[in-house]
Amino acid sequence: MIRSARMPTLMRGLGFARVAAKLRRRPDSEHELTFNRLLLSSAILVYLLIARAAGSTAAAAALDAAALPFLAFEAIAAALFLHILCFPGISHPRRIAGIACDIGIFSYGLHLSGQAGSALFLIYFWAVLGNGFRFGVRYLALAAAAAVVGFAIVVATTPFWQSQTALAAGLIGALVVIPAYTAVLIRKLSEAKRQAEEASRAKSLFLASISHELRTPLNAIIGLSDLLAESHPIGGDREMIDTIGRSGRSLLTLINALLDFSRIEAGKVETKSEDVDLPLLLRQVRDVVGVMARSKGVRVALHVGAHLPRRIVTDRRHLEEILTNLAGNAVKFTAAGMVLVEVDVETTAEGPQLVVAVSDTGIGIAPESQARIFESFTQADGTIIDRFGGTGLGLAIVKQLVDLHGGEIGVVSTPGEGSTFSFHFPVAVSTTPTEPTPLPSMILLSRTRTRLDGLDAPLLVGRDVAEVRAHLAELTARGLRRPIVLVDAAEAPDALDVVAEALLAGEAADEPCLVLCRRAAGDAPSSAALRRLYTAEIDPSHPAFTTLNVVAALSCDRQPTPQAPVVAKRRLSILVADDNKSNQMVIGKILERAGHRVATVDDGEAAVDRMLAEPFDLVLMDVNMPVMNGIEATKFYRFAALGTRLVPIVALTADATAEAESRCREAGMAACLTKPIDAAELIAAIELLVGDAPPQTLPAVAAPAEPTETVDDEAPAIDGEKLSDLEALGGRAFVDELISTFTDEATRALRALGAAVADEDVAAFRNHAHALRSGAANIGALRVYRMCLDWRRIDARELAVEGERHIHDLERAFAEVRAAIAQRDGEANGSAADPFAGFAAKRRA
Repeated sequence: MIRSARMPTLMRGLGFARVAAKLRRRPDSEHELTFNRLLLSSAILVYLLIARAAGSTAAAAALDAAALPFLAFEAIAAALFLHILCFPGISHPRRIAGIACDIGIFSYGLHLSGQAGSALFLIYFWAVLGNGFRFGVRYLALAAAAAVVGFAIVVATTPFWQSQTALAAGLIGALVVIPAYTAVLIRKLSEAKRQAEEASRAKSLFLASISHELRTPLNAIIGLSDLLAESHPIGGDREMIDTIGRSGRSLLTLINALLDFSRIEAGKVETKSEDVDLPLLLRQVRDVVGVMARSKGVRVALHVGAHLPRRIVTDRRHLEEILTNLAGNAVKFTAAGMVLVEVDVETTAEGPQLVVAVSDTGIGIAPESQARIFESFTQADGTIIDRFGGTGLGLAIVKQLVDLHGGEIGVVSTPGEGSTFSFHFPVAVSTTPTEPTPLPSMILLSRTRTRLDGLDAPLLVGRDVAEVRAHLAELTARGLRRPIVLVDAAEAPDALDVVAEALLAGEAADEPCLVLCRRAAGDAPSSAALRRLYTAEIDPSHPAFTTLNVVAALSCDRQPTPQAPVVAKRRLSILVADDNKSNQMVIGKILERAGHRVATVDDGEAAVDRMLAEPFDLVLMDVNMPVMNGIEATKFYRFAALGTRLVPIVALTADATAEAESRCREAGMAACLTKPIDAAELIAAIELLVGDAPPQTLPAVAAPAEPTETVDDEAPAIDGEKLSDLEALGGRAFVDELISTFTDEATRALRALGAAVADEDVAAFRNHAHALRSGAANIGALRVYRMCLDWRRIDARELAVEGERHIHDLERAFAEVRAAIAQRDGEANGSAADPFAGFAAKRRA
């Protein structure tokens, strides 16, 4: 029955869209079965009406007799549907009620209609198989049993079926055999589904592992390139340093694309709308793919349309992935010639559309391969991997991302001549005010500059190609890259190819941006040389010169702005725990340049020891480390430091999944940063976490630190108050797990300590005692802790003389701990206020 308290929720969801959205979010398809129930009952009513109209007295009698039951059935079905809307979760009683309702009404209708309604028998299979395939074998068996009982009652009470005993027996057998066979199929289907889910989980684990393995060296590459950029603010090396950094970040983008591919397949990727500086993005993509292009002698050219705005609103990372994949593929499959990226924004009835075409003069794609080129792990032919490498995922990711943005992508290709990949999807033109890019010094190829008098920029005029080349050399010597050359088409209509070929003689990296000036915008030029250089086309009579402003942003003519070192507001003492030396070096340098003091350790256990022994302001903790990982170290530290100032811990992980961040947060880490570490992001996170905030302190508990002589033979084997506080903080299950872990580790430590005594290995004895001491402190085993603490400085003489006695004393203390643990387990149902009040103080024998 629907409770009145839920009625407001129902009333708010009566809109069709809201109802449909609520039903789509349900964990099963019971609502579909309920809706089908209403449709089917209506269909049966229509069938009986048609039969009565055809003269069937049985149908007429059935309608007269079944009017009230049918109305009751419709009311129950509607009530079940409303109950689903109010309580959309799984409800086993509601499923059972639906089965009883279906079998009951159809059996009643079969009974009343006699021979005329015999065809209604098939509805039993709808009810039985529908419940089985939707809810599993258990509901299949329940519905089949209900159908057998219902039809048996029909046979026993209906004259027509009493006269058809052989047929009735066969149908009852069918109600048993068909569901039984269906159960076998459902089990196989469930097993196949389970295996597919396991394969999907394995794939996700593989992607996360690969992501981690690749991100770790990338952290060093990107971090060191940023540090080098700070120490080389200008000069020839700065361009190479920036290219290293951009290439590393591009590789990071591709790694993220692999994770996105998995998320897209699972339907878990959402688009993010943000302002995108389109010329800047295009320039970055060109620079990244240009490294490989220059090594092959292939030119990468950009062509922007007359309507291209400076900024658009879309998902920047997705657009960068699409462009990098398409341009990178074009360069990879082009041995000689060019790659041209054409970009424009067109206005359509549906709104602005970003239109992009990437053309190359490469190997091309056979017609039979073009239809499957966008499939996952697919290459145009079997020799591609051997000749060019690759995974066959790039174009699949591109298509999925374009589809995700509501667009379309296609390819036109001729084998041996090249390919053109083009796509479009909706975007918005940004309304954010943008400062126009200052126009740099430019060169005009014209006998007069009267047609460009409205241009507010330094302009060098060359009356022929020779003068233009001289001006190019002058601008290059002044440090300008990709100078802009304006060509007056009206004064040299037949010499455009000659100009283009002449300007191609320089280095590809310094290739100028050629802009065609003509009053009436015409078709794109046809010659390959012009298409390589023809960056844009402007109308000199347009006072805003908007397109020229975009070209100026593309030309990358200015030297890189010196990158100021990131400096912290105040000096902190920071511990870096990471087993990778290059990561330690990169993070350490970033922190030192920001003005912080840095200490480093290689594993989680060493980090806990340093955190308990020294006053740090912050800890950067790698999640995956030997001996003890970052999550375990965080948990141990938080419990060992109860009652003291807690140092905030920031997780460093190469696992860029939400699950990894959730595990870090649950362990008590204050934040989670994904490798590669960005210097500015790291310093900002530190300032946010530490800043001027007071240190966090958890409630005090007994003696987690250095126990003194107060720990004597009269003390209990386990500190019950310590365990009570741990249970209040982490729950009974956590304490049980902590005790179980300590018991297992202590058993192994006892054996190892005995072996160390036998071998007279002082170093091994100290190490195993140290490990046992940490576990004893965590659960409050004070005597064990004190013994191990006393053995920190044990020497060879003491080990030889007293070693066996030490082991004997430790075994007795550990036996008392086990006895106390057993007593605790036996009193698990005692008083909640003091669950360890019955602990007996064990004495040494």
